Amino acid sequence: MRALTKRIEFEIRMRFELGEDLNKLAAIYRISLSTLNKRKKIAEIKGDPWIKGSRSKSAYETFIENDKERRKELREQINKDAREEMKKLKEEIENADVELENDDLEKSIILRMDRIDKFLDLRKKIEEIPTMKEEVEIEKMKIDIELKRKELQDKTIELEIKKVEAKMLLGDEK
Repeated sequence: MRALTKRIEFEIRMRFELGEDLNKLAAIYRISLSTLNKRKKIAEIKGDPWIKGSRSKSAYETFIENDKERRKELREQINKDAREEMKKLKEEIENADVELENDDLEKSIILRMDRIDKFLDLRKKIEEIPTMKEEVEIEKMKIDIELKRKELQDKTIELEIKKVEAKMLLGDEK
């Protein structure tokens, strides 16, 4: 066994708060589990408890916030680029002579329109992508639905068992 220094205790605590198991950490750092449990209890008494997974939760929340900000920035940039392309297209159309049939102008207009469509399609795709939080909520709903389905199956089986038991009891009484 090794001595538990403040640095090692801090490392163990950080890893525990990120979600690792205390038993595994005791084995990795070659420190007895009872020593770690004592330190954990002392920290709780002092008002600074070790909470497993607390840091991963805050990191996840930070990631969600960053994801929202990044999506917002992407949407704003795409809108800005699309607006610029539309302004350029409008200027070309206004500056062109209506009677003049210019193949270059037509090609330029078609290219810019395609570019604007691509920007708008990209924005639409970005908006349709669910955030991590939305994905987790969807996954939670799926799990809840599956849990309810299993509970319903259990209730159905219990009801069938009770019916069979009732038939057996009624059959024995006759």
